[in-house]
Amino acid sequence: VDGLGVGDISDVAIRDRRVLIDGRPLDEPYAFYADERVWPDDPSISPERRRRDQLAPLTVPNAAFFVLGDNRDDSGDSRYWGTVPASHIEGRALLVSWSLAPRGSGAPSGWGGAWRSGRELFHRVRWDRTLLPVR
Repeated sequence: VDGLGVGDISDVAIRDRRVLIDGRPLDEPYAFYADERVWPDDPSISPERRRRDQLAPLTVPNAAFFVLGDNRDDSGDSRYWGTVPASHIEGRALLVSWSLAPRGSGAPSGWGGAWRSGRELFHRVRWDRTLLPVR
């Protein structure tokens, strides 16, 4: 999870999945998107979908953090529940303990399905990210 705040920045915005800090794009090679669609800021679309890819500028208060998960299509983070007071942060992440790619289509069933499901789980592990230090 990225943490931005405590006097580091004043405004965070997201435009078409690009995080902007004080209007400047943030370089995020670690951000992962499973869904190719980019949801526009359109009132006819549910707020959850819009907030995933678009966020109006938000001022981060002093002694608070704006946090984002790296699996952006499947992360509950500051896009949905706002900034986090620094007093709520207990520690710092040291490494990625477990990283899975998104599930493929269709859930297997029966004993054969359980075997396929176990194999699928093994193949979904993103070994190149598992146990890596968090920057």
